[in-house]
Amino acid sequence: MIEKIDLEIGPGLFTDEPVPTEIEFPNCVATFNLRPMTADVVKALEAEGVEFGGDAVRTATAAVDRSRRVLEELVHGWSGLVDIEGNEIPYTPENRDKMSGAVPLVAHIFRICGRLAVRKVEAESKNSET
Repeated sequence: MIEKIDLEIGPGLFTDEPVPTEIEFPNCVATFNLRPMTADVVKALEAEGVEFGGDAVRTATAAVDRSRRVLEELVHGWSGLVDIEGNEIPYTPENRDKMSGAVPLVAHIFRICGRLAVRKVEAESKNSET
């Protein structure tokens, strides 16, 4: 089943710039600036030694390290993110890195960025037909 993503196609999809994307949490809706996970992004990460698929992640430490590097590439800011006590969590590289241990959140961001890449390809294809 494919999840619906409400996304207006804007210039970010055509320039590989981060795209503002809302993510709903139990206590807030935060806007993350996410870069589509295009083949170029994956290729660049693999060139740095980040492995994807198969037995690429053999230990929890390796998984967190890979997640940290991938989030660094994909997450370029957020607003409206709060903790369970209602305190705002500002975007900083350190706070972004702390997220790399939250496996469900990292997996969700990966899926969203993958869908952004698909939408980018679809948008570019439709644009080239006109």
